[in-house]
Amino acid sequence: MIIHRVTKLFNLGFTDPTDSIINMMESFNTEQKCREYLEDLLWYNDPICTNCLSERPDHYKLKKNGEFNGIYKCKDCRINFNVKIGTMFENSAIPLRNGSMQSIFSPPTKRY
Repeated sequence: MIIHRVTKLFNLGFTDPTDSIINMMESFNTEQKCREYLEDLLWYNDPICTNCLSERPDHYKLKKNGEFNGIYKCKDCRINFNVKIGTMFENSAIPLRNGSMQSIFSPPTKRY
């Protein structure tokens, strides 16, 4: 599972390093594509409840107006969760596609 995460994180399928940022921006142009990539990166196969750590393929997918927006309901503890919980995107008002670009381009800060 860790090997998959490292491979998925560093191998985005880009062949030319000069246009990788442009390709990445085109690949992650919607909120849904960014969320699906983050789900695949963090969960690999099945959604994992952040409350009870239950890993099941059949957690409830909650829909709003007939559209799935990435919110699951655990079948064991009955608490809602999504892939952003426990990450830097959890309480952010910035959309995931903008936040992911911001996290890539912002330099790391270190205070002493």
